[in-house]
Amino acid sequence: MFFPESFWKKMKISTICSLPSTKAQIQANIGNLYLDEDPEKAQKYFEDALSVLENNFELEPDEEIHYSGLKTVLNNLITVFKNQKEYEKAVEMYSKLLSFQQRMLELDPEDREYTKELAATYASLALLYSEKGDIEQESHYHRLALDILEKLLEESSDDPEFLQRFTVGLYILGSTLKKLRKNFMQSSRKQ
Repeated sequence: MFFPESFWKKMKISTICSLPSTKAQIQANIGNLYLDEDPEKAQKYFEDALSVLENNFELEPDEEIHYSGLKTVLNNLITVFKNQKEYEKAVEMYSKLLSFQQRMLELDPEDREYTKELAATYASLALLYSEKGDIEQESHYHRLALDILEKLLEESSDDPEFLQRFTVGLYILGSTLKKLRKNFMQSSRKQ
């Protein structure tokens, strides 16, 4: 039986990615076990897994498994850094996550799940900035999330889960804007 060269090339890439991917998944799983008990050890396992997963994603960006692994490991690193109050490192991980999400959207612009995930990441980043006390950045990222959600709302207003997320997003943005206005009023009175 004859197989075209593209088949063998794909098989070679899959074999190359398979063993490191499995090892990266094991590292991520071990990191999860240490997440509560020893966050620094968990961080090391997550970072080791991340480098492999990033490499595999570059080799096969259209393989969902690489994106899924990246998303999980990056979210775990975000959790580690947020818990340690290392907000700049958490922002760096969010930046990587956003980059991968945008790449997935470029590969499949019609996939609403990637679009929803992008909006959710913007909203999560907004909450991080809220924890930091950076109301302007919080508002900026909430607006980005809501812009995406508004576009999705135009496309389908019959999805109850989506409508719930949209409503929560609006509520949070309203609360943020209220804080901004209050801070602005207080700072203008002091001047």
